Parts: sequence; C-alpha cells; structure tokens
Amino acid sequence: MNQRHTQKQDAAGVMQSPLNIAIAKRDSQSIQMVDTAIQHKQTLLAYQPVMMSCDPR
Repeated sequence: MNQRHTQKQDAAGVMQSPLNIAIAKRDSQSIQMVDTAIQHKQTLLAYQPVMMSCDPR
C-alpha cells in the first residue's frame, strides 16, 4: 500500500502533521465553544468521584 505523508509548517516553521494541525485548531476554539454553550444554556455539571486504588489504612 502506498501512503503519502503530508506535513505542513506552523507559524514558527516547524513541520506539523495534518492531525496535529486539526487538534490545535480545535483546541484554540475551546473558549469560544464554552462561551456559546453558556449563552445558549447548554451546560451540565459533571460529578466524578475520586477513588483510591489502595487501602487507605
């Protein structure tokens, strides 16, 4: 199977894979997504208890 590996440069000239570029773009929009969710009252508080993996005694 012949696969092409395409890479792009970021602003600093460092080679980045398409996946890394997509993840960086998604992460840069996180605050905007949170702001939009708050404006549209689409929020939910998640509770996740912390469990110890060893005997606390």
